[in-house]
Amino acid sequence: VIGRARDLRDLQQLVMEIPEEVLFYHGERNRLSKWMYARGLFSLAATVRKLHNGSFDSIDRMREFIAQAIREYRILQGYGVVMRRAGLPPPQGYQRLLCGHVPADL
Repeated sequence: VIGRARDLRDLQQLVMEIPEEVLFYHGERNRLSKWMYARGLFSLAATVRKLHNGSFDSIDRMREFIAQAIREYRILQGYGVVMRRAGLPPPQGYQRLLCGHVPADL
């Protein structure tokens, strides 16, 4: 086992790190899109599923396309939502509104 992705951030990182032959193997069998479908990431999964290994002139271009698609999806999911910042890393996009209101200590 080279790595396991628990969430999209993990998957994005693994896509950039795994050997070319491993990405080719999993891409050829639609394993990435199946992983995404299983987690309810339907629009992202549909984008990745359309890929074919022959769609790119190199595995690195395929790798970058998948990582960029994940990056854009993660950013899109964070738009228009507010979260408390105490004890959290600097926001790169916001998640969900906590407790149904904007906290007074923002």
